Amino acid sequence: MTSEERRAARRLRREETRRRKKQKINDEHGKLEAIFDYGNLLNAFDVAKKGVRWKCSVQRYEASLLRKTYETHMKLLAGEDIRRGFHNFTIMERGKLRDISSVHISERVVQRSACDNVLVPILTRTIISDNMACIKGRGTHATIDRVAFFLREYYRKTGSNEGVIVLIDFTNFFGNMQHWYIRTILQKHFTDKEVVEFIMLFVEAFGEVGCGLGSQISQIVGTIYPNEPDHFAKEVLQIRAYIRYMDDTFMAFRTKEEADAAIEALFAIYERIGIVVNKRKTRKVSMKHGFTFLKTQFRLTDSGKVIMRPCRQAVTRERRKLKKLKNKLDEGRITFEEVRQQYQSWKGYMKHKMSWRTVQNMDKLFNELFIENWKGKEEAHEIQIQRKRNNIRRIRQESRTKYVACAGGSEH
Repeated sequence: MTSEERRAARRLRREETRRRKKQKINDEHGKLEAIFDYGNLLNAFDVAKKGVRWKCSVQRYEASLLRKTYETHMKLLAGEDIRRGFHNFTIMERGKLRDISSVHISERVVQRSACDNVLVPILTRTIISDNMACIKGRGTHATIDRVAFFLREYYRKTGSNEGVIVLIDFTNFFGNMQHWYIRTILQKHFTDKEVVEFIMLFVEAFGEVGCGLGSQISQIVGTIYPNEPDHFAKEVLQIRAYIRYMDDTFMAFRTKEEADAAIEALFAIYERIGIVVNKRKTRKVSMKHGFTFLKTQFRLTDSGKVIMRPCRQAVTRERRKLKKLKNKLDEGRITFEEVRQQYQSWKGYMKHKMSWRTVQNMDKLFNELFIENWKGKEEAHEIQIQRKRNNIRRIRQESRTKYVACAGGSEH
């Protein structure tokens, strides 16, 4: 047997091993029965209601949970379309206007069941370890720690902070997703065509191109969509310091020539699969001068220390928010406990960065707004809040009385 024949035999064995693994994981998780299962739908609602249980639609669904779940279960088994359209609205997030397409709670439960029982177990098997978004055990804090790890590792290998950081950002990442490429990804990972067609129903609901924010399936698809350039960067270009968090990418190189070659190769793949790169936000920066990634300022010093500080915009945003909360508190629209919880949450987020002086200055502002100028007003404010709550209870009781009266009159 020649060397070429031995290589071909090894390749066939590897392909057969991969095929068996793919078939095994599909037999366990790649079936529609896992999505349609009554128990899985109940568990999906328990997860989907977290954080939105105050909504009337969620409360109505939970009030008749068993019946609603059974109806959804039977519709899925009968092959009926359970999509109910979108509730479209816009939000302002850090000065950027975002279009949200929220789905109904009944559809959200099905999407949660599909993601937890089918999509995540199968699709996340093939992603790189430094794909940090929408996966349990990863997230922004893990991404920030990973960036710091790569910077320290770079200093240990080179002994200096002379390097080039490449930051890539995608334009309208979700809105530019190509449905043909999403179908290609699903067909590559799933052996059951019915599962592919069922998932594509939720994707094609957004139109001919793109996926909307507000759908969990869109989030999972967004995690796997640039998987090809991720593997190309790690395996072909051999970029050790490579991290992607949804539409933000971080890379570290020793020279500008290496950075330019990697950018050119990755941009060619991006163009082929329909990813549009934001040229304004995509840039090369010096490692020793510092850079901002995921709202965190990084800098590698001459001694190898990694400085991680909150970006200026995040601090300014919190100062403005505290001042707005002070106005709401004076008007009686919120309580001091709600203000304190929001501020403690922000301080907990700042603990993951080198922000001692920033937190001290913010504590000073908080004391000036809510402590020093609040002395002697606690009792009057609590009375005002209690009066508003009593009025709300009275209005609700009157509405219930009218409803009961109308219902009783219609029976006669």
